[in-house]
Amino acid sequence: MDVCVARAYACMRRDDLDGASALFEQALEKYPQHARSWLGLADVRYRQGRRGDTESALSRGLDAVDSLRAQGRGSEAALAAATAELIAGRPASAVGVLDLLLANSPAATAGWTIPIEPAFAPLANSSDPAFKSVLDKLADRAQ
Repeated sequence: MDVCVARAYACMRRDDLDGASALFEQALEKYPQHARSWLGLADVRYRQGRRGDTESALSRGLDAVDSLRAQGRGSEAALAAATAELIAGRPASAVGVLDLLLANSPAATAGWTIPIEPAFAPLANSSDPAFKSVLDKLADRAQ
């Protein structure tokens, strides 16, 4: 499932939306409630101009985020919620979710994938000082 998601984001970077769509759908066949797969599929559908399919996938993704929270999987829910904020065009809100994740989680494993998460590439490739602050906090936690 995670390999499918990573490959899907690689396809998106190459503007291969059909390939990305197929890979997100393959991930969902393996795990139908995977929030990041639904959100990635919503992003693909939006880029394809498929409004109804975008809304459906986004709704399923947000439901999956709520389910993660209900299961006590707050870190995973926060990463997916930040992804949803990016898809909605709210990068500052996405960074806020990530910052809150680090502020409210023990330094164990929460957030360690932020720098390499494909969904966060737009933030990583920006010069956003708030995202740099999140990365700095993450680095401080490693010490």
